[in-house]
Amino acid sequence: MHKILLKIEQKNINLSLLQDNKLILERDWVDNNNILEIFFEELDNILKLNNLIIDDISKFELELKNSYGYTTTRIAQTLINSLNFKYMNRPKTTLFMLSSVDGKISTGNITQRDTDLDYKRIYGVLEGVKQYYELEQKTDLHSLNTGKVMAKIGVNEKFGDMSFMNFIIFDNTHLKKSGVKNLANNLKKLYLVTSNKNHPAFTCTNKNLEIIYYENKINFTELFEKFKQEYDIDKITIQSGGTMNSIFLREKLIDEISIVIAPALIGGKDTPTLIDGKTLETDEDLKHVKALELISIDKLKHSFLHLKYKVINETKIRNNN
Repeated sequence: MHKILLKIEQKNINLSLLQDNKLILERDWVDNNNILEIFFEELDNILKLNNLIIDDISKFELELKNSYGYTTTRIAQTLINSLNFKYMNRPKTTLFMLSSVDGKISTGNITQRDTDLDYKRIYGVLEGVKQYYELEQKTDLHSLNTGKVMAKIGVNEKFGDMSFMNFIIFDNTHLKKSGVKNLANNLKKLYLVTSNKNHPAFTCTNKNLEIIYYENKINFTELFEKFKQEYDIDKITIQSGGTMNSIFLREKLIDEISIVIAPALIGGKDTPTLIDGKTLETDEDLKHVKALELISIDKLKHSFLHLKYKVINETKIRNNN
């Protein structure tokens, strides 16, 4: 695996090519407020000397030490983030959820308990909850969810017009044929991912329905690569439940999180949270803990908050020794 590392310390800039974390070639220069121009010149030289093209680079990284200028730092951060997004082999993903202060994404663990309904009944919360739905309107045009969530919001009975949206739905047993048709009839495109060979979607004839079938266990990494390479999907907003969210997080498939925090405490050890899944126990399990880098905090009306974080998918663990 080839990687490009950009290091900035004061005005000294180093650009390195690594293969499997071993240094292959590096270039050094002193910044004169022209980092973009020199970066691409040196990158082009490094690639040519090693008979590589930019598509051969799997990852771009930035390392800052005593950076001397805010502008240079921001340019470098934007540059590296943009290169990673453009050349990554899967869509950029954002987990977008409404959460209580204690991390709950539902008001209980039964179908009848649902924040979409219950928050609108609770004074101190109902006044500001519409802000979440306003932000939701600005999310990506490809939205990922589960059949369980879709069934819970009633798509097996009816579903309104969202013909500008594309849905990616993971489902084995929750959607009926009516639910699949209701979605397909009201969406621009419906991608249904299943490992159920008898799923009712197979009996539907909608031209905008794409069934992605896995005979056994779903290979999520392969699937997300398919989304970009075969279906040309560049960005996905994830809005699934805690269990599915944990799978994506542990497979390193979530790039950013965008969380609207409602001013509420819910509790309940069985109530779904942002990230559920298998409990971590061993030291080896710590690799599944993902550190976050704050992007922004927006104070909304009525005591709501909007938090954005970058997910650090490569977990580094300090040795106890």
